[in-house]
Amino acid sequence: MHDIVGDRGGSLEIGVVALDLAVVAVLLLAMARLSLLFPAAAAGRPVGIGGAWRATRGNGWRIVLCWLFATAPLLLGVQIVMGAVFSGFSIGGTAAVPMGLFILRGLIGTVADFLIAALGAVVLSDVYRRLMPAPGR
Repeated sequence: MHDIVGDRGGSLEIGVVALDLAVVAVLLLAMARLSLLFPAAAAGRPVGIGGAWRATRGNGWRIVLCWLFATAPLLLGVQIVMGAVFSGFSIGGTAAVPMGLFILRGLIGTVADFLIAALGAVVLSDVYRRLMPAPGR
C-alpha cells in the first residue's frame, strides 16, 4: 500500500487537513449567518432564512468570535480540570482510573454543554437585539 501512495502521502494529508479546516470555517460562518432564526422566533417575530442571512451580512465572523469568547473559558476550564484529574491516574501506569470518574466526566460534560448552550443563547439574543430593529421603529 505504501507503494501506491508513494511520496505524495504527506502532501495528501496536508491537503485533507486544509480541506477539513475550510469546511469547518464555512460551516461556522453559515451557522452564524443563520443564527438569528431562533432568537427571532423566540421574540415572536420570526424571520425566514433569507431575512436572517441579510440581517447578519458583515457580522458572521463577529458572531462566531463572540460565541467563542463567551464559551471558550468554560469549555477550556472543564477540559483542563478533567484532564488533570485523569492524568493523575496514569503516573507510572500502575493505578487504574475508577469507573466513577468516567461517569463524573460524562455528568460534568453534560452540565458544561447546557451552560455553553445557555451562554450561546445569551450571545445570540444580544446579537439579535443589536441587528434587528425594534417594532415600531
